[in-house]
Amino acid sequence: SWSPSSSSAPSDTSSPSDSPPSYSSYDDENNYSPVCSETEDNDDTRSTRDEIDSLNSCPSSSSREKQGECYVFGELCELSVVHSWILQILTRFTYWHEPIEELVESNNIRSFTNYIDGTRDKAASIIIMRIVDNYIYFVPLLLGGFVFTIENSFFREDYINEFSKSADRAVAFGEMSAILRRGREDHKIITVLSIPFLLQSRSKFRTLLLEYNGLDIILELLKDSSHTHHERAIQAICELAIVLEAKPSKESFVDQSMEVTILSSSEEEDEDEEDEEDEEELRTRWGKEESPLVTFELDDGSIIETDRMLLCKKSKVFRAMLDGEFSEA
Repeated sequence: SWSPSSSSAPSDTSSPSDSPPSYSSYDDENNYSPVCSETEDNDDTRSTRDEIDSLNSCPSSSSREKQGECYVFGELCELSVVHSWILQILTRFTYWHEPIEELVESNNIRSFTNYIDGTRDKAASIIIMRIVDNYIYFVPLLLGGFVFTIENSFFREDYINEFSKSADRAVAFGEMSAILRRGREDHKIITVLSIPFLLQSRSKFRTLLLEYNGLDIILELLKDSSHTHHERAIQAICELAIVLEAKPSKESFVDQSMEVTILSSSEEEDEDEEDEEDEEELRTRWGKEESPLVTFELDDGSIIETDRMLLCKKSKVFRAMLDGEFSEA
C-alpha cells in the first residue's frame, strides 16, 4: 500500500509552474544577464530595480483567488503569465549594456506605451521611464517625436517628467543646440516643437528659441495651416505660454479690424466706478427739472432725440455745451 511517508523518490512527471522564474532562479555563470555598472547602481537604481522585480510575482492558479486579482485605479485586472513574461523581457532590455536602437523607434515606443497603458500597472510604466532616463536614447527619442507619441498615454505626465530630467542635462542641451544650428530641417522642427514641454529655464529658452531661431520656426508653422506639424505648433506655443506664465498686457489695445478698444477687467471695473460717480454728479447738478432728452434739428429738417446723460458721458464737447452755462434753444 502507498503512503506519503513511503514515497521518497521524485515523480517523473511534474506540472510546470504558472509563474515565470525570478531573477534569482538563474545560474549566474550559465545565464549571463548584463546589468548596470557599480557606479550607476546607486540607491535610486536599486529602488527602481526592486520595483521592476515586483513584476516577477505572478499568481499561480491555486492561489489566484487571493493573489491573482488586483484593483488598479478602480478597475479589476488579472496579471497573466503571458503579460508577466512580456514585461520581464522589456525590463531586461532596459538593463542591456549596449544601446538597442530598435527599442526607441517611434512605432515600437508607441506599441510599448499602448501595451503598458492596457495593464494600468504603475510598476510596468517604469520600463519606459528607464528608457527615457538613459541619455544614450535622448536624441533618438527626441527626433522620433517622443513628446507627441505619448501625448495620449495614461502615464504621460510621468514620462514627460522623466524625459525633462534628461533634457535638462548639459549634454542634452548641447545636442539640441547642435540640431538647431546645423541639423536637418525636419530635425529642427521636431526639436523646437518638443522644447516647451521639456525645459523650464528661461535662459535655455532664450538660447534655443531666440539665438538659434527656434521661435521663428514655430511661428512659420503657425502661419501654414496645411503643414503636417501645424497642430503641434499650436500645442507648443500654448505650452510655452504656460511655462513662461505669459499674461495679456494690462494696457488697452485696439483691434484695427473692428476698431474696438479692449480693456483688462480691472480697468473696466475702475471705469465703471468712475462712470457711476460722474453720472450721480450730473444728476445732482441738473436737478429733476432738466429734460433727460436732448433734441437736435439737422440741416435737412429732420429731428433727432438722444439721451442727455449719454452725450455728456461720451463726449467732452457735448458735456461742455449741456453741462456748462450755455442755453439750449
